[in-house]
Amino acid sequence: MPDAEFPPGQKDKDVAKSEILKLAEGSHSQVTNAFLVVARDPRVYGDLQKLVPGLPNLLDDFFNGRAVVAAFMGERNTGGYSVEISRAPNGSIRVIANTPPKNAMVTQVITAPFKVVSIPTQPSLVVEADDDWRQSMRTYGIKSGGFSMSGGFAGRTETFDLAGDISVMREGKLVTLLFDLKSSGGEKQRVLREAATGVTEKGDIEVWRIGAGSLIEIPHSDLSARGKFADKKSQLELELTSLPNMIADGYGGRGTIEAEAPATPMQAKPVVNNKNPIE
Repeated sequence: MPDAEFPPGQKDKDVAKSEILKLAEGSHSQVTNAFLVVARDPRVYGDLQKLVPGLPNLLDDFFNGRAVVAAFMGERNTGGYSVEISRAPNGSIRVIANTPPKNAMVTQVITAPFKVVSIPTQPSLVVEADDDWRQSMRTYGIKSGGFSMSGGFAGRTETFDLAGDISVMREGKLVTLLFDLKSSGGEKQRVLREAATGVTEKGDIEVWRIGAGSLIEIPHSDLSARGKFADKKSQLELELTSLPNMIADGYGGRGTIEAEAPATPMQAKPVVNNKNPIE
């Protein structure tokens, strides 16, 4: 890929130090449904660039320590709406829909507000979004899940069960997974609260990079996920696998998850004009 091209006045070296760097923002987007993209690898970022023309090119190693988060609010009947992305006190990335004040003078035109930022991926990448986005998610509860971690000088191994849920959003071939998992039966409580976007085609799912949370001891690499939707998309099957780790005494892991969504989603009614509903 070509060298990174950043907004005027923003140098490459500044990005590593920046907490949240705005890459793009606007009131009109070709994405007309509420959707989140959490690009943690060049392939997903390339797909995001097709949705938001003019995004800067980024070097592949940019994603070793940072991710790009894009929040599309979906269509609104007037102007005056905007997206805010900030760091919450608990460390999560907060996505908020700003609405115009009552009786405000706004343009009488259909808009589709969005914002794209770059953020650090450490210590974790947890995304918490307003109901505007949660209405477009479908939550899959874990029916069964297990994970095995191994590594270190002594070749330590630990196996434990996984519980919790995974929230899913789709737009075209892109699929965003928001993990909220906890372990049971291991030596200590382990947690995976991370978000990442991958692709889905013909029901198959591939996410090239997800943070490992505390599922694996440090030092460790990130995870990848492969799986599929089944039974009319009411079932979700995933296999989590550690990416290659160049540290000789590092840790890795592998796990499987089977999750199920309610026959009738418990969330609020789907957003109107959702072209890619999970249901």
